[in-house]
Amino acid sequence: MAWTITEITEFERLIKVKNKHFERFRESSLHALIALLKKTPAPSKDAVQKELDKIPDKKSDKYTAALNYLRRKFPGLDEVVKGGLHLQGFAGILDEENRMSRAVLAMSRCHEVVKSCQKAILKVQANTVMAKSPAHWSKDEQKATELFKKWFDQSRDMKSVNRVRIVFNNMEQAMRSNDWDIVLYGTPEDPDPENLGGVIPNAYAFVIPDEGAYRIYLGSAFWKEGDMRIDIPTVTHAKSAQTPEEWQKEKKTKSAMDAAIVTTIHELCHVRAISGTTDITDVQPDPYNWEVCKDRAKNATHLALTNAENYAMFASALLMEKHFF
Repeated sequence: MAWTITEITEFERLIKVKNKHFERFRESSLHALIALLKKTPAPSKDAVQKELDKIPDKKSDKYTAALNYLRRKFPGLDEVVKGGLHLQGFAGILDEENRMSRAVLAMSRCHEVVKSCQKAILKVQANTVMAKSPAHWSKDEQKATELFKKWFDQSRDMKSVNRVRIVFNNMEQAMRSNDWDIVLYGTPEDPDPENLGGVIPNAYAFVIPDEGAYRIYLGSAFWKEGDMRIDIPTVTHAKSAQTPEEWQKEKKTKSAMDAAIVTTIHELCHVRAISGTTDITDVQPDPYNWEVCKDRAKNATHLALTNAENYAMFASALLMEKHFF
């Protein structure tokens, strides 16, 4: 993305929408910023930010639309770094600071969940000649093994255990050792900013595997019910209830951790640096259907091991202590 005469023209137009007499009678506090933006070659983002910081609060409030446009369009200006996360696309959105905090919190909580998965997988008892008999399993080994059987491989094959262990190890290392781009794609107020149509505007989050990057996009559904605590259980990937009674029953029988976190873990599985030599996809049909996911762990282990929702449900059940549901 480049800063061009088209963007400069639009920036000045937005200024004049708020003040049709802009700089007709005296020099504005935005004068130095505009002069800088018109320089060739284009200035650095740090230089632009320095001028933005000089603008009085009263003027910033007056020219909010123009300044937010600048923050969104000028290369690199719309990036906030928080705890190794590069937040992009948040400039000028509704409740900007709180939504950035929610994104950071979600990733932090995901990392906690992934570390819990790592520990659990180490306790899974594979079905080998040297394995302990179930009577000698510890309580944690029993829970971890039953959970593994439920979502990945009822036979507890050693290759399956190693496969899942690699995925969660890669995921934890990636979250701990790499900088992540968290890109705002859409909000409830603007659910389809690029007019892509289809399912993406309704998503909680998604990745683009072909980018080969540590990057996750947050969709409009990520921000719904944004006033709720992230660690409160809510329904995810469930058929919409038609009555209040059905909704209450659904919450009791199909509750999981907040959909934002579950979906983020699901999407992280699609990152090729995490999935490893075999891609983890959304295996059709019904990749999100819990019963289908469980059936694959019984009858089609290779599909369970390559379906992202199986990993998300393993993590969800572990954190919510629903080990046997």
